This record gives sequence, structure tokens and C-alpha cells, in this order.
Amino acid sequence: MIQKKHSYIILLFAIFFVITTTTVFGVDQPIVAKNIEFVNADLRDVFRSLAEAGKFNVIMEPVVHGEVSLTLKYGVTLKDAVSVIAKTYGYSCRWLPDSPTAVVGNANFIKLNFDRKISKVFQLTFADAKEVAESIEVVIPKNRIKADHSTNQITVMANDSEITNIAEIIARLDCDLPKISVEAKLEEVNAQLWKEIGIDNAFSPPHMGANVLTEQQCKKIDENPQLNILTKPNLTGLDNHEAKIFLGDKVPLITEKNKQGDINYKVEYVDAGTSLAITPRINANNQVTLMVKVTVSTIANKSKPKPGSTWVPWVVTREFESTIRLELGQSLLLSGLLQRNEYKMMKGSPFRFPVLSELFAKENSNLQTVPDAQNEVILVLTPKLLGPIAGENPAAAPQVPVETPDTKNLSDSAAGANGNAGGIPPEQNPVSEADKLPLDEEKPEVRFTPIKSDQNGPAIVGNESNANSKYKEIRYLIKKGDSLSSIVKKFASDLQMVAANNHLGKTGIIKMNTTLLIPVPVERFYTLKPKETLWRIAKRYGVTLAALKDLNGISDETKVKAGQELVLPSPAAKIVHPQF
Repeated sequence: MIQKKHSYIILLFAIFFVITTTTVFGVDQPIVAKNIEFVNADLRDVFRSLAEAGKFNVIMEPVVHGEVSLTLKYGVTLKDAVSVIAKTYGYSCRWLPDSPTAVVGNANFIKLNFDRKISKVFQLTFADAKEVAESIEVVIPKNRIKADHSTNQITVMANDSEITNIAEIIARLDCDLPKISVEAKLEEVNAQLWKEIGIDNAFSPPHMGANVLTEQQCKKIDENPQLNILTKPNLTGLDNHEAKIFLGDKVPLITEKNKQGDINYKVEYVDAGTSLAITPRINANNQVTLMVKVTVSTIANKSKPKPGSTWVPWVVTREFESTIRLELGQSLLLSGLLQRNEYKMMKGSPFRFPVLSELFAKENSNLQTVPDAQNEVILVLTPKLLGPIAGENPAAAPQVPVETPDTKNLSDSAAGANGNAGGIPPEQNPVSEADKLPLDEEKPEVRFTPIKSDQNGPAIVGNESNANSKYKEIRYLIKKGDSLSSIVKKFASDLQMVAANNHLGKTGIIKMNTTLLIPVPVERFYTLKPKETLWRIAKRYGVTLAALKDLNGISDETKVKAGQELVLPSPAAKIVHPQF
């Protein structure tokens, strides 16, 4: 589709929508102007992204976690979206009176009084105070945040729950950020390549799309005799910071304005080519999330409106935005970019395109025998890490909160900005029935299926495996998509021991919904201490809460108990984030 608005195709977790109004809680509430798709998205990130888009605040209880896979349809108000998503995933939601603030958590948490606020100082080590201050505006309003550039400190006026949410965001941002290199290869290929590499490409121009490539697919592309490499730029930047590149020309557009007999000329520049913006974010387990935005602009050859008038170009733009999770070193293919035949059409205009001319001057003789319309320009992106993973050098712990009746740096009225002195408001349910919110029920969900266990955790069979004193055995319920090798890899087990313990024979065939005895290395076990939470353990070892729950067959993270044994994704001694 050719359009000036965004065309969204989301592979992982993408939140691309337009807010149609500027008021938050007026008569015309902000709505979703395009479908929003979440795939394997972290529940806390979903709420904060909705809050940022709707310009309201959100306070979440620490237990609020989960993986979200759903689609919000056009026309949903953001207020209803927050309320129903909370309800769908087992949490309550309340909107504070006279304040654009949503409170999400268990029933007791949302009934707390959020009026009492204290002054809290955060000393930053790596991050910029101004940038961090903007990020925490999803928790509290701007008038309760003070950024001091000289000391690189942030002072907030907030209640205990807000401070917990703010500290979580700061811990993520105030790290020694690694450098990330994204190798970009702009290549021209024959459209027959899609069949050769096994991709059903439905994203030829004017449509755009993305595909995650396997190692074999990358090899087939590189070895293709018709491959024409146009350019190989590299983008290097910091974790969670945007990097940009533009492959094209700036075309001058001269407009004239006649005012009282005087003619004034104005020169504006429009893009003709491909613009790429990438924001990489390093995750645990050598994964990286790429937030990609591609804009392709072409200039159509329009004739003059009338004799003697100025030639007016017609700029046609198509855009693509997506968020994709990759393994470091894995490649992403973007298709639907500026094509050679589109460039040739632009050459009919009165403009010159020196950059594009140089770009398309490179030709492959094997491609010259094929019509331009059967060729396609693609962009292959490969992210690589150039430094330590973010979070390995975390900033020092924030300063102890200082409670003061009056804070010089903050307005006296800020303490009451999000509260009401008149007691605790009753719990509100903005939507009485969940099905009133147009969720896309037909969209397949990609999420872990927890192992059913009466003890809400791994079923430990014995202290030690009979076959080897270095292992303990657990029971594992085979799920859809499991293979024997993937299960062995997940638990760092031994393939021969698993086959022998479960009498699998030489075939190694396993069946879904049956139980296996899995020997797990003893160093992968951890005993929960008093007051420790599953969320804290996940943070400590650099994994998602969902992955830790899946590994242990835990369906409810709030019901884990001190003394309970957990299976870790790595040896217990290999702590990633000791501050947790």
C-alpha cells in the first residue's frame, strides 16, 4: 500500500499507533487509530508504552509480570485497553480521581492511599539526567521531577509505589552501555531468490516486510550468482539509542509566493531514496531487539499544472516499522525498498540524483538479462556486540529516600498532583465486560505453556540421580514444539542419560503431554530464601520471568515459598546482576 501514514507489520513486540486527540480524560478520549499487535511482549512494557502514547501515568505493583500476545483493534480507547489487559492477565486496575494515573496490581494494592509522597534523590552514574527524567514521566508527571545536570541527579516527589517503579526504570537505563554494530548490506536480487531460500515473499513493492534469516538462507543469498551488492554501510551506536542512515539524495523544491506584487522564493529539500533508523536493545541470553523504521520516498514525474507554471514534484512515501528479536549475529532481511525501475522513473524528472546514480551504477551481468521489474532491492541487517552487555556494570544503588515537608527544587503543590485528600476512592471497572474491547481472538498466541504441578514448581524426584551424583532428576511435561535435543539443551542435561532413564531406545521418539525424567546438574538448583521473589531471581540471572517460570513449571509466581528449589538457566554461581 502506498501511503504517507505508517504501514505496520510486526514480528515481535511492536506498538505503533496514532493518538487521535490531545486530551487524556476528556469527552473525546484518545483511541487506537491503527491495530496494535503484541507478540511475546513484557506486560510491564505494554502498560508503560500505552501510558507514553496516551500521555498518562501508570503505577504497577512489583508482582505485575507476564507475556502478552494479543491484538487491539482500531477504535479502542487507551483507558479501556489498560483496564481490560489488566483484567485479562489476572490483575485489577483503578484510575486515581482527578488524575491521569492508572494503578495496576492485586486488589489490595490498588486500594492503597497514594497521597503521601516523599522526596527521593537518584544519583546517576552513566545515564544523562535529562534523558532519564523524560523516561520516568510515564510514572509521575513532569512537575514532580527535577533533573540536575551539574550533579547528574534526579529528584522526584513520589509515593512508595511510584518510587519502586521509577527505580526499576532507572536501573534499566543507568548502565554502562555497550556499543552495537549493525552490518547493513543493500543488495539487488532476482525475485526467484525467494523460492530458493524458502521464503514466501508477499512484501514486494509497494508493500514492505521483514524476515528473520537462518544461517543456511544467508549462505544461499551470498552465493547466489545473480547477487548485486549495491553498498555495505555499517551503523554503530549505543544500546537503546537510535542510529540512522540515508541512502539517497536531497532534492531542492523551490516554491514561490506572490504577496502584494512581490515574488518570494523558498527552497525546501525533500528526500528521494531509502531512510533507515534502527534502535537496538540488548537482552539476556545473547539476544537483541531491533526497533526498525524504513522510509522509502520516490518522486513521480508530474507534468506542469498549466503553461508557464512551476513544475511541482509528487513525492510518494511508503513506511515500515517493526520490532524484532534476534540472536546476536543472526540476520534480518527487509524487502520492499527503493527499486531500480523506480529510480529510472525518477530520472524523467528535472532533478539530478548523484547518490542514487552512483548506487545503481553497480550492475551484475547475470541480472542484466532479467527485466528490472523482476528484480528486487533488499537490505540485510546483522547486529553484533562490540562491548560488554548492558547491566554488567550497573550504577551504584540510589540514595536513601529523604522525606521532607518542603523541597526547594520541587513545587509545594506537586505532592498533591496525583492524589485526593478525601480518602481512598473505590475500585473502578471502566469496562464491565472484557468482550466489549475488540481483542483479536483469532490471532495465534506465542507463549510458554507452564508445566502443571501441584507444588507450583519442578517436581524433584530425588536428591541425586542414580546414574551420576552430579545430577538431580526432575519431572518434565512434554509440550508442543519440544524435541529431545531442545529439552536436553534447556536443562543442560545429558542426552544418553535422558534416553536411558526414560527407556527411549535408539529412536528417541517423545510424545506431547507425557512426562520425562530429566537429570539436571546440581549447580543449576537454587533454594529460595525468605522474602525472595521469582522476579528478583530472574533479574539476578539475566532471564525473563516467563522463561524462569517455564523452566520450573510455575503457573503463579506469587505462590513460591522460601525453601522451594528452583532450576536456573545457568549455574547458581554465575550471577549476572548482583544488585538483585
